[in-house]
Amino acid sequence: MTTYKTPGVYIEERSVLGNSVVPVPTAIPAFVGYTQKNEFNGQSLARKPVKVTSLVEYVTLFGGGYLTKYDVTETKQGPPDIVMGSPAKGYSLAPNTATPRFLLYDSIRFFYANGGGDCYVVSMGTYETDGKATTMLKKDFEDGIAALKKEEEITMILIPDALKLPDAQQYYDLINANALAQCVDLKSRITIVDFVDGVTPPDDPTTKVFDIFRTAVGSDPSALNYAVAYYPWLDTSVVQASEVDIRNVASDLSKIIKDPAAAGLLTKLTGEKEAWEKDKSAKNLAALRSTHNDLLISSADYKQLMKGVLDQLNFLPPGPGMAGIYAKVDDERGVWKAPANLGLNLVVKPRHKITHEMQEDMNMPINGKAINAIRSFQGRGAGWIWGARTFDGNSNDWRYINVRRLLIFLEQSVKGAAFPFVFEPNDQNTWTTIRSMIENFLLGAWKQGALVGSTPEQAFQVLVGLGITMTPQDILEGYLRVTVKVAPSRPAEFIVITFEQKLQEA
Repeated sequence: MTTYKTPGVYIEERSVLGNSVVPVPTAIPAFVGYTQKNEFNGQSLARKPVKVTSLVEYVTLFGGGYLTKYDVTETKQGPPDIVMGSPAKGYSLAPNTATPRFLLYDSIRFFYANGGGDCYVVSMGTYETDGKATTMLKKDFEDGIAALKKEEEITMILIPDALKLPDAQQYYDLINANALAQCVDLKSRITIVDFVDGVTPPDDPTTKVFDIFRTAVGSDPSALNYAVAYYPWLDTSVVQASEVDIRNVASDLSKIIKDPAAAGLLTKLTGEKEAWEKDKSAKNLAALRSTHNDLLISSADYKQLMKGVLDQLNFLPPGPGMAGIYAKVDDERGVWKAPANLGLNLVVKPRHKITHEMQEDMNMPINGKAINAIRSFQGRGAGWIWGARTFDGNSNDWRYINVRRLLIFLEQSVKGAAFPFVFEPNDQNTWTTIRSMIENFLLGAWKQGALVGSTPEQAFQVLVGLGITMTPQDILEGYLRVTVKVAPSRPAEFIVITFEQKLQEA
């Protein structure tokens, strides 16, 4: 209170409008993995969350992708990966052990291609150390996930590179003990879980792969509503044909491609590859690319081999693309809209075709651990999202992804707005201010369609006060308790239309 001692005119300004709740961001994923570089302007970006707002900014800070190489072997039995020359003869591709597949860069590209915006990246190291490919370590990912605790803005966790750890169980252990444990602890984010490619079945995905996955993920029942899974992996067009050439092949192609018309060009191209490996200059790369393009025209076998390499590089998990879809849906409709019945961009086709019968167990298993299908529908799209459930499918509260994410949005927004009232008098004035602030926020959410009810009273209720949410003992101990009840909108997952024949009346 101001004390006036000198005669004069004084002006006092009083706030008549109460505080408001500022909505928190809803679709800010964090990616943990390895990058081409992790230093910018002399400052290290290693092992710390760095906010990225676009793909251009990511490339500026962390560089591009890794030059993954493949071993080519001839196969005469079974369906070959690549068919070249005689239909009875084929060739299979296998990742070269000296150049592992790093997924982070292509995951970021997939994220932005599907509507992604702001995200965080934690670089656990560069692709190469002392000229050799860096070995992925579980400990690196543990440290990277732990670093995410510092950033309150993050709402999703993805660790695509961990899918390539030598042991699939290491990935699932990271999901359970680190990612989902952090979600339960902070209650402000979810984890998008992908299947480890090594256990993907060749034909029938309803056999044991889902049992393996459900057993491996969600060991803590309290974490199930923070886990979201999608199946299957996708054949995409994220990696372009212009990014693939002879440098992606570790094998001696002269023993594989025996096209006489292409022998001279192949010898020349092999020499240019060796020259580029000694001196990675733009001049050597330009010469290599020129001969590569000539060989594509001259040799059908070489062209087919490059297509096989491109297909391998474009085989990606759906999680990063789904993170982009979340951002797109939140921006266009709101976090309360289920991120389903939409198509993923840059998807050629799901690697395994899901039928209506197959999805029955995926969507409604006995244990409730629902797996959302990505399917192909005639005339609608190749990568159609046909599921919107969390891993807690048996819970009426947390069955749907949009309900889980909506409650995170409401909780974190209200939590942030309540901070100014810490240490304020625990009396009727403070209670009224807090109640009106939260009610105004929920009223706006109801008008936008986040909450259901024909009136605000049916959509939400805010309770606070002595004898209502608090006892005299609570006030003595410094507790101000507020109860917020909301009716979130849920998706119409099953639409049943009944037709009956009507008797003729005239």
